[in-house]
Amino acid sequence: MKNPNKIIIILLLFSISAFSQSELSKDSVFHIGQMKNELKDGAWIYYNSIGEAVQICNYQNDTLVGECYLFRENKLRMRLIFKKGVLNGKAIFYSSSGDVIAIYNYHKGIRTEILDYVIDKDSPPRNHIYSPYDQVIN
Repeated sequence: MKNPNKIIIILLLFSISAFSQSELSKDSVFHIGQMKNELKDGAWIYYNSIGEAVQICNYQNDTLVGECYLFRENKLRMRLIFKKGVLNGKAIFYSSSGDVIAIYNYHKGIRTEILDYVIDKDSPPRNHIYSPYDQVIN
């Protein structure tokens, strides 16, 4: 098995499907995850004040690595990929109805390309200074 963290994330995604999501929020009240040498390690789930999961991310030595999922209104709204704590790869944005509305490509934290973009009330900003990293609880 190449990456057991992916299986953990998939299982966690299915386990939170019954929760109702209100919004992406940095006011996380509690979280569940593993610590290794007092550093975040593996999959972490963040919840808001009413117990709704708002984020599932992978950490290694307290640094974001691999896939990170952000939720709102009980729907997946962003899928981000991190390498050594920096956005690196495709950032996929979803509408409230679950459709892909944008795909941005990042390299070392800098958006290098807009691969797909649909004008929608949920669409992310297209300007170059926008970073979905600002939405991540870290």
